[in-house]
Amino acid sequence: MATLKQLLKIGVTVIENKDVKLTINNKGGDLKEVLLKQFKTYESMPVYLIKDKNAIFALNFKTTQGQELNTQQLYFEPSLTQKDGKQLLSMKVKTGEKQLFRICVYAASRRLYGRCSGAQSGAFREC
Repeated sequence: MATLKQLLKIGVTVIENKDVKLTINNKGGDLKEVLLKQFKTYESMPVYLIKDKNAIFALNFKTTQGQELNTQQLYFEPSLTQKDGKQLLSMKVKTGEKQLFRICVYAASRRLYGRCSGAQSGAFREC
């Protein structure tokens, strides 16, 4: 049976609305694919803004305990919820005994929003 870390390592999380589809790697929390759903190329192929590792997203930061971290090396635990037609993807990783680093993506019917934050456990109710 696979461990949670093994499942997160190979996994991706998808959040989308009618215009765009985001595929996010659980390892690193970066965008694997960004598909524009309403557009096609001149060859009638889907239009991807990000695909085949053509973009890199990584944050380097230091915890309050002095530990240096790079998001590309971290395994994020995704949580996808829906409420009132909106989606919220929260990708969190524990960086210390009482500390979390979280990446959030909000998808309303026509807009996407994002934010990153670090805080102590319990400080977030939602992103």
